[in-house]
Amino acid sequence: IMADVSTCRRHINLAHKDAYHVWCKKKKFLSMLSDDVKARKCADALRQSSLNMHAVDHDNLPKAVRYSNAGFHRLCLEWGALTDQSIGAFEDPCFIAMIRMAAAAPDSSTVKLPNRAATRAGYLSMSSEYLRNLKSVLNISHFLV
Repeated sequence: IMADVSTCRRHINLAHKDAYHVWCKKKKFLSMLSDDVKARKCADALRQSSLNMHAVDHDNLPKAVRYSNAGFHRLCLEWGALTDQSIGAFEDPCFIAMIRMAAAAPDSSTVKLPNRAATRAGYLSMSSEYLRNLKSVLNISHFLV
């Protein structure tokens, strides 16, 4: 039988509060007793908010990148070397289409590159679609009479 966590917490709050606080201090653990949680919430509500949390530090914003042929060429070479691409990767029609689509974006911040999970899901979806199309092409049952 597993005791309910809230029941254990109430028991500790009533019978072992001081020992629990000593343990929390020793282990640098945030007390989760109901009285302590209420006290923290009350203290947070009383704390006056400031604009500092909402202000934007312009020094830490990403700098706008100016386009240059030499810079783009260098980035292409670095990407190709780091990802172990073939020499002909930049001549691939899919790569060229991807670069053209990104260049046509109204703002560079609107170009979102997929993360690993989205890339994996996309590859799986594309391979499933390819196999479905292949199955329909190879399906000869409609030729049998």
